[in-house]
Formats: sequence, C-alpha cells, structure tokens
Amino acid sequence: MLLADAAGGILHANPAARTLLGYGAEELQGRRLVELLPELPCLPTQPAASRETVCQRQDGRRLAVELLLRRTVIEGATCQFAFLREIDDRKRLEEQLREARRMETVGRLWPAFPTTSTTC
Repeated sequence: MLLADAAGGILHANPAARTLLGYGAEELQGRRLVELLPELPCLPTQPAASRETVCQRQDGRRLAVELLLRRTVIEGATCQFAFLREIDDRKRLEEQLREARRMETVGRLWPAFPTTSTTC
C-alpha cells in the first residue's frame, strides 16, 4: 500500500509495497506514483479506480499488477491510497489456459481434415 498526496507524491509505503517495488524504507518518499506506473500517464480523477497495469521496480524490471486507487480526505487534505497486487503468475496461468483451449480445439478439429498417405 502506498499513501500519496493529491498530486500523487508518495508520502508513505508499507513494507509489502517496498518489497514489491524493490525500494528501501525512505527511497519512495517524494517520488510520484506515475513514475512507478509507466503505462498510466496520469492518475484517475474518480474517487476510486481499479485496473490492471504495469509497475516498474527500482531495478527496472516491470511487473503486471492490479492497481486499486482510492481518494480520501485525511485531516482536511486529499490523499490517495494505492494498493498494488502482483498478477504476473495469474497472467501466465491465463495464457497457459488459453493455449490449452486452443490445442483442445485443434484436437477436436483434426479428425475432420482428410489425410492422404503415400507409400513409396
């Protein structure tokens, strides 16, 4: 979980977010959320938004994530909570399932194709 100000400047990152992103305790403070989310040109303006996107770790590696943004007011200041969940494994499994379904379809259709055999 990341806590950011209204402009997207990171105020706090919990240990899970720091681990996911590969940063130390103080390294994320002052960075902007959009720096970590390269495929998100600007932050949504709705009070709550959820989407799949990509985040960039400190080492440059990109991870597929599910992002949930929630705007709220704390002590009179508008803040944003950003919850990130890595979904690389889920994406990989979804692709394997799609491939298995394609292969199953090919297997069902294969007997319909006439085959000829030639012997020499």
